[in-house]
Amino acid sequence: MKTINRLRSLGLASLLIAALGLCGVAPNALAQGAPSAAAAASIVQASSQGRVLGVKVVNRGGRKVYRVKVLTQRGVVRVVTVQHSGS
Repeated sequence: MKTINRLRSLGLASLLIAALGLCGVAPNALAQGAPSAAAAASIVQASSQGRVLGVKVVNRGGRKVYRVKVLTQRGVVRVVTVQHSGS
C-alpha cells in the first residue's frame, strides 16, 4: 500500500510541476515551502509575475499547505499549492 501511495504522490508531483510550468510559476521556487501564508503569496507572486487573489490554509494528508490563487499575466486564474515549511 505504501508503494501505491508513493506512486500516486509522484504522479501528483509530476502533474503539479507540469501545471506550474504552464502558468509561469517556477517549480524550484516552491520546493522549499513557505513558513507563512504571506510568504507563500510572495513566492507565487514573484514566480508567476501575476497578481495574488487570495491564500487559504488547508490540510492535505495531515500536512498544512497553502492554496494560493493567482491571476497570471495572461489573465488566467490558477491555484498553486505551496507546502508549509514551518514546524
